[in-house]
Amino acid sequence: MMKTWPTSVLIIGIAIFGSAAAQSASNKDLVEKFDNTVGQTMVLIKPGKFTMGSPLDELGRDKEEAPHEVQITIPFYMSTTEVTQKQWIDVMGTRPFGEKSNSFKRIGDNYPAIYIDWEEAQEFCKKLSEKEGMKYTLPTEAQWEFACRAGRSTPFNHTINRRYPYKDVWCYERIRALNEKGNNRQAREVGQLKPNKWGLYDMHGNVWEWCSDFYDDEYYENSETFDPSGPEFGDDRRVLRGGAYKDKLELCRSAQRGSGRKSQGSSHIGFRVVAVPGSEKGE
Repeated sequence: MMKTWPTSVLIIGIAIFGSAAAQSASNKDLVEKFDNTVGQTMVLIKPGKFTMGSPLDELGRDKEEAPHEVQITIPFYMSTTEVTQKQWIDVMGTRPFGEKSNSFKRIGDNYPAIYIDWEEAQEFCKKLSEKEGMKYTLPTEAQWEFACRAGRSTPFNHTINRRYPYKDVWCYERIRALNEKGNNRQAREVGQLKPNKWGLYDMHGNVWEWCSDFYDDEYYENSETFDPSGPEFGDDRRVLRGGAYKDKLELCRSAQRGSGRKSQGSSHIGFRVVAVPGSEKGE
């Protein structure tokens, strides 16, 4: 079990940790990556700043993608792939889709855990935290886009192949090019295409990924600059990122925003996790 601290200690600790964590961005004691006990490879995402959103001339952009500067001051670890079915079973003890639709899913250890709603993803993070003795959460929307871009300001985190622009993305165009039909148009095993510069797979396409934030299509107009965590209040919608195998390429861009009801699971929705350095037992 993880330690429970008095509220007053937590408040002070959060303030101290925020300052200390920013300074530790270059600390060599933070390993570049590690594997946890359920087989997730967690890669270090170091602090930095970037322009979140998209320029006015980006193909496929939505008006809610107003460009604005964001600074990530606290390092974090992100899983290199979406949570897999095996990882879900190892943590939760059940199949990720339970008795839900059998039509649009492939069963296998390395396929993404799908039909997961936001609340179930949160419960997974809670149980994984207890299992690992380290705090795991869903990424914030800002963390997700920062990690997805991996230092790039282009629509995608890789150089687009002019002849086959969908070459490195599990999206509608790629699935169609493979002549997949009907129920074969589904999510693929994780980690089959090239990772981004920071070692993260499938940030574009395959399945949409839950973020921790409330969804608000006007949030970017008033977003905080430092470590934004989304609106303080909202309805039952939560942010989704990355696009999916059933979506056209432009819906899989780094800046593309999506949303889903927090109790909504689907064949094209999964998630990945982040972990907080310094949240281990005894620290």
